[in-house]
Amino acid sequence: MKNGVQRKISLTLPESLVCEVDNFAKLDNQTRSEFVALAMKKYMRERRMIELKEQMKKGYLEMGNINLKIAEDSLLSDESAYKIYEEFLSESEERDSKTR
Repeated sequence: MKNGVQRKISLTLPESLVCEVDNFAKLDNQTRSEFVALAMKKYMRERRMIELKEQMKKGYLEMGNINLKIAEDSLLSDESAYKIYEEFLSESEERDSKTR
């Protein structure tokens, strides 16, 4: 994980956590620094994904309300058009029955 400029930092962690980090790092043939850097990157990537999912959820909910309004407006329009169509058919049938 040797990329770009590196900066040394100091962390204070519980001894048990440091031992666990060291054990996992050893399993993956990594230094403690490499392991911690990778863990931090994975954590931040996961947090960004959670935030993105929340934003998408919010957007879908907002769009759901917009789509519901559009559907309701369309239904009213369709019902109005259907009523006019029914009246037209009724009038046509009346004219046809008078001409026979």
